[in-house]
Amino acid sequence: RWDLFLSLITLICLLLSWQKEIDPVFEWIWLGCLMLFTGIPHGATDHLVHWHKQKAKGETPSWKAFLLPYLLQMLLYALAWILLPLLSFVLFLGISFYHFGQSQLYYLDLPEESLLKKFLYLIWGAWVLSIILLSDASQTFPYLTEILPSSWMDISFWDQVYLPLIGGLSAVIFAIYLFLWMKGKMTSTDFLREVGVGVLLGISLHVCSLWISFGLYFGLWHATKAIRAELSLMKEEDPSWKLTDWIKQAMPFSLISFLGLFLLVFLWQNWGQNWHPVFLFFVGISMLTLPHMTTLEHVYKNLK
Repeated sequence: RWDLFLSLITLICLLLSWQKEIDPVFEWIWLGCLMLFTGIPHGATDHLVHWHKQKAKGETPSWKAFLLPYLLQMLLYALAWILLPLLSFVLFLGISFYHFGQSQLYYLDLPEESLLKKFLYLIWGAWVLSIILLSDASQTFPYLTEILPSSWMDISFWDQVYLPLIGGLSAVIFAIYLFLWMKGKMTSTDFLREVGVGVLLGISLHVCSLWISFGLYFGLWHATKAIRAELSLMKEEDPSWKLTDWIKQAMPFSLISFLGLFLLVFLWQNWGQNWHPVFLFFVGISMLTLPHMTTLEHVYKNLK
């Protein structure tokens, strides 16, 4: 049912974008609202996930045990961006590939340690992010001029390889779906749903502009699915858990995350103006994504 709701919103975005150019002001409002209500908050209850993991091990939940490794990962990644920006960018892409694929396909009837499942996570995430970033490379690459080598910035090259790349990734994903369905690891309903969602999502992300596409996938598909997964885990422990409980728990860390992003903007204005502010936004998101992804591994391993 949730996929049907998301598909309806996706179809509306597709129809609006197909008919005409969308006002850039609306694009920023769209993206800002999604980041405010789902994008950033979907990682703001990681402490609950960590505490659930501690309880499962028979340990007493503590803020120290959660915050120290969480903040250390963020700090190390921030240093990596300063010292090795290109490597950090490539790592961010790899992390995002895996994380996006996992949030979409964790339910498949394969062990979480399965190499096939991990490969599917990576290739599905690569597929969706490649469409967002490369469907119109002329929109994306100006934000990356300070980080990517000039040899990578040939827009005409990416325009030529875009369709073969997406077509190849789509074929591999479909072949894996077909294999899993034939082996009984994927139900007919799941098979048809994933194929249908893939077609609709792929066309929509291709047609929509960069920021409409990013908001559509990250703020709606990815973030809301992660929130629902966290709620499911919490309900297994306490059946009385509700969405309102999650919102109350998410608010403090959401505010801290927004303050952190504002701090990055302040630092950019005073010392780092050679980096595009939008790219700096992605740096901030990547610093949150690394510890968030490692924390959510517990969610996806334990959901039935």
